[in-house]
Amino acid sequence: MKESRYLFIGGLMVTLVADRWLKTLALSGHVGRLGLTKFILFKNPGIIFSWPVPNAAAIVLMCLAIAGVVWWGWRSWKRKNYHSLMAGSLIGLGAISNLYDRMAHGFVIDWAYVGPWWPVMNLADMMIMAGIVIALRPAKIDKQPAV
Repeated sequence: MKESRYLFIGGLMVTLVADRWLKTLALSGHVGRLGLTKFILFKNPGIIFSWPVPNAAAIVLMCLAIAGVVWWGWRSWKRKNYHSLMAGSLIGLGAISNLYDRMAHGFVIDWAYVGPWWPVMNLADMMIMAGIVIALRPAKIDKQPAV
């Protein structure tokens, strides 16, 4: 169990560092392709899916959301609900990274363009979406009969 916990924490940190690095690349003007995505800079003034919200209101909403996720994560940890803790950790770190962008630059740094049918996003957004998917998916528990 300890090994998987350290692996998860390490994975979170690597993903967070990668998110910050890719955002720095986007801000410095790098463009190109990254797999199936086009790497471009999009200064997103809105919140989720570029929904237009004034910057001050977005900061307040993001802080409230982060506080809620931290509370949920703490409660999950106390109850040893590691499934929810994993989901909350992904959502919380992604939200914190985007909040940092908004407070430091006045916008969220998005860079991954996958097509006109999906909004431009970043790795932090992908962390948030993965956390939501994990939270909505029931945890699988091995139910083996006692011997």
